[in-house]
Amino acid sequence: MTRVLIAAPVRQRPEILGPFLTSLAALDLDGLIAEVAFVDDNDDPASTALLHAFDPGVPVRFLPPGPPSGQAYDTEGATHEWRPTLMERVGGFKDRFLRVGADEGFDAVFLVDSDLVLHPRTVHQLLAAGVPICSEVFWTRWQPEDPELPQVWMHGQYSLFPLGRGETLDEDETRRRADAFVAMLRVPGVYPVGGLGACTLIRREAIERGASFAVVPNLHLVGEDRDFCVRAAALGLPLHVDTHLPALHLYRSEDLARIDGFRAEAATAPAPGEPAAPAPWRKASGNRIVLSMVVRDEAGGRLAEVLRHAATYVDAAVIVDDGSTDGTVAVCHAALGGLPHEVISLDRSRFDREHELRRIQWEHTLAAQPDWILNLDADERFEDAIRDHVRSLVDQVDVDAISFRMYDMWNETQYRSDGLWFGHTAHRILLLRPVPGMAADWPAADQHAGRFPPSAQQLAQWTCTVRLQHLGWATDEVRRAKQERYRRLDPDGRWGSAAQYASILDEDPRLVDFDPGA
Repeated sequence: MTRVLIAAPVRQRPEILGPFLTSLAALDLDGLIAEVAFVDDNDDPASTALLHAFDPGVPVRFLPPGPPSGQAYDTEGATHEWRPTLMERVGGFKDRFLRVGADEGFDAVFLVDSDLVLHPRTVHQLLAAGVPICSEVFWTRWQPEDPELPQVWMHGQYSLFPLGRGETLDEDETRRRADAFVAMLRVPGVYPVGGLGACTLIRREAIERGASFAVVPNLHLVGEDRDFCVRAAALGLPLHVDTHLPALHLYRSEDLARIDGFRAEAATAPAPGEPAAPAPWRKASGNRIVLSMVVRDEAGGRLAEVLRHAATYVDAAVIVDDGSTDGTVAVCHAALGGLPHEVISLDRSRFDREHELRRIQWEHTLAAQPDWILNLDADERFEDAIRDHVRSLVDQVDVDAISFRMYDMWNETQYRSDGLWFGHTAHRILLLRPVPGMAADWPAADQHAGRFPPSAQQLAQWTCTVRLQHLGWATDEVRRAKQERYRRLDPDGRWGSAAQYASILDEDPRLVDFDPGA
């Protein structure tokens, strides 16, 4: 059975703490081995009395708070007043909970703030998300006159819009992307985000890999949750938010009047993992997968091998030939054989303006009316296990994007792994369901523009364990050619990493065996 530690640092007014504790006692913990842990950091004796009288029917423990902070925590004004030292103190409490979880073999630690009212099935819902770190969403008016906004964000201190590397947005585009992000979170699902907190389930794998709330000293982000999120991203731990069962945030005293309505709505909410109704563009079966690819002068490379492999599990292909001068087009037709496919030959190459090329690829692929788009490069090949997984990945009504890990193969059996070559530690979206109305705007990047538009990052997403081999570095010859190409097209590393470009021809790179059975 799954062991979960439900933990909260508590410094709260009694009228807010009472409903929080009531919701903890009402949590559905059936099928789980659960315990509760608190740090009593209250300065109000009434709150301490409430906390120590709490009996949820599972074991409860108290961790000592240490010396008093000597600082007030003001929650009576228009917004809460947090001082950096108080945030660091709370971060220390949270790290102690994580250490208890790790030391005592818990499968997950659920960290929750003491001004929330939880849906009874919250813990089961977060476990069902199946990701290392996941918060349940809640909505707050940070200022009384503001609209309700989520406690999750995309990047920085609290930016609610996706932003590509090197991308600059005007005010209108910033607002449009932020509105789309907020609207997405109103649809039940599980979504990747850049920042989260306050109602977060952290699995043991994340704790063991170093997830922590300790201050990241060379950043100027305020708040222990931001330190946690930055460190998680650096460790390759994706962050997600679940929006099926939002919590109620008792941010101000007037929010207490919302509790009865919240509980009534929670009583009729769908079961864990089930959206209220499938989105109309999602199909549970019969989904058509279209391979989408850009090629240019690939006749002497791995293109035929890659296409023949992909043809065993996709339903059609759309290939954009970017002005090839060799036999690339003929290779495409021969390798795809009887698979329905189209090759679009451009009159001139757009490779030096990749964002334009990706838009052309996107538009031609959409014209083929795919249910799902698999976007691969001409030197990328999945493990054979993809054939066993692909139908379960696409024939479902829960998510619209699937991400994978990609390994930069330095030869046929080894991949590169070092401080500049670590792409395999993160997941990237390669399989996507084109959602009606999603923005198809690429950053104006001449190189490394991204194979899907940035709005893809807003889609509900799963990660898949099947690995992708990037074969485009696997010989000395192709490495020399690529380094020369990047030096010519991006000499200052504006669109990528100049240090990585310089490292391509390292004489003794760190290589790791690619275990076919892993």
